[in-house]
Amino acid sequence: MLNGFQADYPAELAGKIALISRGTCTFATKAALSKAAGAIGTVIYNNVEGLLQGTLGGEGNYAPTVGISQADGQTLLALVASGTATAGLIVELSEVLT
Repeated sequence: MLNGFQADYPAELAGKIALISRGTCTFATKAALSKAAGAIGTVIYNNVEGLLQGTLGGEGNYAPTVGISQADGQTLLALVASGTATAGLIVELSEVLT
């Protein structure tokens, strides 16, 4: 499981999408550490039932990041464990109005 330490984000993430459980550190930390390890995206799944509602807290040097439910996260974990997970990433940039 990926947490809030650089050592938790191995070089094997380079060019991949990181799948991370919510908990122990901020979403911003998870997204920044994923990017630092070379991940092209970050999927944070909830650590309890229900939808994940979170924020990166502002601008930063993050990998593109989305949040999903615990059930969806567990489904993806099972696919990864079976070796059958394939994912793509499309990022559409838009202007953020403040």
